[in-house]
Amino acid sequence: MEHKGSIILLIGLVIFSLLVNVVGTTFSYFGAQNKEEKAETTIITSNGGVLSLNNSDINGGYVNVGEVVASKEVTIDGTISNAKDLSYTLSLNVLNNGYGDGVLYYTVTEENVSKNGTTFKSTSSPVAITPDKNVLGVGTFVGPIDSSKPATHKYKIDIIRQFDSVVSGDVTFDAKLVVVQGS
Repeated sequence: MEHKGSIILLIGLVIFSLLVNVVGTTFSYFGAQNKEEKAETTIITSNGGVLSLNNSDINGGYVNVGEVVASKEVTIDGTISNAKDLSYTLSLNVLNNGYGDGVLYYTVTEENVSKNGTTFKSTSSPVAITPDKNVLGVGTFVGPIDSSKPATHKYKIDIIRQFDSVVSGDVTFDAKLVVVQGS
């Protein structure tokens, strides 16, 4: 009988050990699967704004073909708390173009101030401004980037009157420079 009691005790210990192992393994598996990752912070700031041009403000209303009629510098700063890349798209959204289609063009020059990531390339020749949204390019910052010292990309957008056309009176051009996180 004593032997039978030892066997029952031994079987009970084996079952208890298996139960503890199964519960422990299940808990660690689901605990690892449900673990919330630390929130990732990615921030882009820009001094975009509005680019405006009034024909009567330039040379008494006369603009030479190929002459830069308006310029805007844009600085884009990025911070990333993890090792992922952060991309952005810079667009010139036309609000009003009294000059008409095909008269105004743009050029872009870039500068990767902090030497982080990639800026989109400068234009090698003027590009025609389309009536609505003109995507100037996509840039990328490479993380991590400390929020106390953000990475900086700079762009200069020049608006050029490319073709001679009759422009009379108060003709205006208004566009908004927009930076959108992601590509």
